[in-house]
Parts: sequence; C-alpha cells; structure tokens
Amino acid sequence: MFVTPLYSEEPNNLDELLEQVKRERILEKEELLERESKFKNAHSKQKKLLAIAEKKLKEEEERSTSLKATYESYDNEIKKQKRIL
Repeated sequence: MFVTPLYSEEPNNLDELLEQVKRERILEKEELLERESKFKNAHSKQKKLLAIAEKKLKEEEERSTSLKATYESYDNEIKKQKRIL
C-alpha cells in the first residue's frame, strides 16, 4: 500500500501547500506504523511457529531414540531365543 498524493486541488498559496505536505506526511507516517506493526506481528508469529517446530523435533528425536533402543532390545531377545532353539 502506497500513499497516494492528495492532488485533488492544487494549492493556491504556500500555506495551503504546507498544509497539504503536512497531511501527506501524517498519512505516510500512519502507513509506515501500520506496516511496521504488521511486520512485528508476522515476526512474532514466525518465532512462535519455530519454537513449536523445534519442540516437536526434539520430541520426535527422543521418540526415535527410545524406539531404536526398544528395537535393539527386541532384536537381542530374538537372537537369544534363536540360540536356545
């Protein structure tokens, strides 16, 4: 979104030109503040999503380690039982 100049009326004197410039500057400032706010909100949301993803990754890595240990335990038990037979 870009500010569109308020050229509906050409200023008749310097005072009107000054007022027009002031109004446009206020509009630009409001727009920039809105864009900055949206950026900060998006950044905050991305940080939260990253934290969730990192937590999930850690949980899955821990689960993987646990499953691997269980598999190895069962595999060893199977080998042991085969030797008995």
